Amino acid sequence: MTFEPDVCDDLRNRSHTPLLIDGLFLSILREYFSNTDNIRLTSLKSRIWNSDPQQTKIHIEPVYKWTPHLVDEYPALLVRRGPLRQITPSLYAGAIEQTQGKQVIIHKLWSGSHSILAISTIPYETEQLAFEVASMFSDYKRQILQYLALSTFDLAAVSELTLVDNTAAPTYAAEIQLQYLFSDTKQIDMVKLP
Repeated sequence: MTFEPDVCDDLRNRSHTPLLIDGLFLSILREYFSNTDNIRLTSLKSRIWNSDPQQTKIHIEPVYKWTPHLVDEYPALLVRRGPLRQITPSLYAGAIEQTQGKQVIIHKLWSGSHSILAISTIPYETEQLAFEVASMFSDYKRQILQYLALSTFDLAAVSELTLVDNTAAPTYAAEIQLQYLFSDTKQIDMVKLP
């Protein structure tokens, strides 16, 4: 799997947003599952992602596209954002720097999490997908840190198998939990209060 250097450079010059991070995790998963050479487990090598819905053998979507019928034919990986918190450094730890005139640079540190939900009507396949995704994120940690321009990135946990409610056929899910930190720097003009 390759990570585009120009994308990495572009991210360093942008502010992270929840939708941007969703899109980046979707992009990483889609690229990984679009090539059988990337997939470790032999039983999953037929689960190739394709942008054409008629050709794909695995759905990789944001969680808000979930419908109970999504996994009728093929398994799915759903990307879901978790809590995003601002970690406020103290004023004396460099949170605010005065620049020339009325320009101020503000540094913020954010702590966030995402989950990847592996879902299938076959329990064994769900477990295998969860392991494959967890292994991929663990193996490519250094590249993901660089690609996503994150300060830290960790595979936090892989949940046990659970039964999904409100589906026609029995459907199973396992959650891969990811945690990360990123910094955000903004330059603003100070405005005098009345």
